[in-house]
Amino acid sequence: MKTAKTFLRVLSATLATLLCGGVVAPLTALAADGTAELTVNDSETGAGLFQFDFKGNWVHEGGYPDRFVGGDEHWITTAQFGTNYPSVTLRFSGTKVALYGHKVADSPFVRITLDGKDMGTVDLYSPTRVEKVLLYESDTLPDGDHVITMEVLADKNPAAGNGHEVSIDYAVVTPD
Repeated sequence: MKTAKTFLRVLSATLATLLCGGVVAPLTALAADGTAELTVNDSETGAGLFQFDFKGNWVHEGGYPDRFVGGDEHWITTAQFGTNYPSVTLRFSGTKVALYGHKVADSPFVRITLDGKDMGTVDLYSPTRVEKVLLYESDTLPDGDHVITMEVLADKNPAAGNGHEVSIDYAVVTPD
């Protein structure tokens, strides 16, 4: 019954995306342990289920199929946002979520909120550029609809540069 419910939620979100002009729906795959996973590419934008809602002047960069899932990612630096710190929100239905992007020497701290609860800060600093890397993964959640937000902060690792570069490439959602 739960699998049917998840299927209907994904189908509903897919139809809503297609009817509202979108062309790509979440991709379903099986994890190594056999559980279903939905991959939500950063190009799925909007305020609906399984869509990224970017606040601020995020750059959408594409044409890199070997570097990013779906060949694209969204990124932002202080050159785009100045002192108006940006955020990105994902609405999803399932029992777990993981956010992926890149880390660089200019990456700051971000605050994660999940269903309105502060989950703490995450240090996105890396001395060298790494892509398709896990930025945050939730614990197991109650089955249902959830909202996760990643907010860029002024604080950063002492070793980080001043660019405050943050990215989102994709999310992986575990349905019920």
